[in-house]
Amino acid sequence: TGFMCYGLLVHEIGVCDKHIANAAPDEKEGFQGMKEALEGRLELLELSISLGTIDQASYETQTKEALQHESSRAILLKQKGQTQEYQAAIERVKAMKKELDG
Repeated sequence: TGFMCYGLLVHEIGVCDKHIANAAPDEKEGFQGMKEALEGRLELLELSISLGTIDQASYETQTKEALQHESSRAILLKQKGQTQEYQAAIERVKAMKKELDG
């Protein structure tokens, strides 16, 4: 699994929350598991930042690389006509851009 910046992790946790709220009872557990995994990654990222094991420049570089990858992926999804996946990718791009611009 690739690098996920703070803003993207928070966004994806929110997406899981929406799925959990709207999912059938037998689907909720899967979304809850994904949410817990994302929350774990968020805690590890916060710990890495607080301990200084990842510096600001490295973090920004990794976020920019992830943003470029997701932007390219969104373009491919749009070209393939995968509208729902394209929209999800665009939301991920927006979350990363917001963090970089913030």
